[in-house]
Amino acid sequence: MGVQLKSPAESIVGFTHHFDYSDLYTRNVMMALGLEILNPPNVAGWKGYRNWVSTKTLPATINFQKEILGGSSDSTLGDWIKNFTGYDDVSKLAPAILELFLARPVNATRLKKYQTVLTGGAPDYEWYEIVKNQEQAGQRVRSLIEEIIKAPDYYLY
Repeated sequence: MGVQLKSPAESIVGFTHHFDYSDLYTRNVMMALGLEILNPPNVAGWKGYRNWVSTKTLPATINFQKEILGGSSDSTLGDWIKNFTGYDDVSKLAPAILELFLARPVNATRLKKYQTVLTGGAPDYEWYEIVKNQEQAGQRVRSLIEEIIKAPDYYLY
């Protein structure tokens, strides 16, 4: 776990799975990346691994994921976190979201960094109040997810 590169297809499709997103747009994104679903270039499929992570594909994949995330309102993201047990406790929510998107647990330093992104720099104990405002909580969750998709280990599974 956490040692094999995800293809751009796995990154995009896996990401959209967590959010209410149009299947048609997902297919359009895949075509823009040259990875039309169920239509590989040959019998062997697409070239893999290091070809998936280049100066062209990685920024494009990140940008498409940001667009997908942008399709969800702050209110929707604020509601989405309510699916997590302990969503009103940043010390439980941040690890749960990281577990959802990353193949391996992060160290304590990175966890604290992600918690700080989630709280917007506020002390952890203020998250309980922040989460009561669905829009504000959604903005913070958006910032956290954008930070996660920029992490190299997000592209491993």
